[in-house]
Amino acid sequence: MAKDDLRALRALIGRIASAVGPGSRSLEDSMGVGHGDVRQLVSGRRVLRASHLLGLASFLEINPAELFEAAYPEARTGARFKLAHWLGAPSPQFAAEGVAAGALAPEVEARMRVIAREEIAAARKRRGGSKE
Repeated sequence: MAKDDLRALRALIGRIASAVGPGSRSLEDSMGVGHGDVRQLVSGRRVLRASHLLGLASFLEINPAELFEAAYPEARTGARFKLAHWLGAPSPQFAAEGVAAGALAPEVEARMRVIAREEIAAARKRRGGSKE
């Protein structure tokens, strides 16, 4: 991933750190970084990891998705669906055990096949082709 991909997120973290107060040890602890490392995350000298964002969200007591929504508001405008549309509602078993790599729930796979068939049929219709 290019360094510039995270520029807006890094800037947001900088604004949050400034609002909390420079050198806030509790913020750094929550993010899992050492003293002064928040500045390095903001500047790009240190790799920004998902665990840092989860720790920041925990510190702020917010949903982690809010960080991305605040940093990249334009990304939301193209969203037509929710993740649950593609994956279905998460089951308690999924949350507890996770999903085997590459495995899809049968109902998700069936839904994906229906969507694919609908899209293929629509494309054929637009081209004036047959349904076979």
